[in-house]
Amino acid sequence: MLTVGNQVSTAKCVDDALINIEKYLPHGEAFRFIDTAKLHGSLRIECTYLFKADQPYQLAHFPPPGKPIMAGTCLLEGLMQAGSLLYVVLECPEGKSIITTKGVRALSASSVFWNWPGTKNKEVNYDVVITKKDGRVWHFHGIARVNHHVACEADFSGAMGK
Repeated sequence: MLTVGNQVSTAKCVDDALINIEKYLPHGEAFRFIDTAKLHGSLRIECTYLFKADQPYQLAHFPPPGKPIMAGTCLLEGLMQAGSLLYVVLECPEGKSIITTKGVRALSASSVFWNWPGTKNKEVNYDVVITKKDGRVWHFHGIARVNHHVACEADFSGAMGK
């Protein structure tokens, strides 16, 4: 059950609004696990990322040649980036990015599950919803899917820096 209702944000959000990711996330391209993002109201965001086995951070992760997997921690990082993006977009609706001065800090992750289903060059779909808001601390539930298969699921939280 969502405990925040319509009180999550005062932002006027347009359903299915595409988000300029580079404007809101500080991660460089090499460690950004989101390629596209779409806002759904003021509680949910959907993001995609094309996993490529030849990324520098991936090359040393696969002992068996030809059978790449995305590290579970990278899947969780992608979910957390999606949650951070949702947080910042809702808190800065006018496009005044605050990530350079405050930023969203990951606080915790629990009930984490991951199971990479396949091979290289797969699209990861992230679906993240806000489950609760306690002042600066927001709680999220996220699911990462590959070909409709759950690759990672987690509850996590983050807070806007002071």
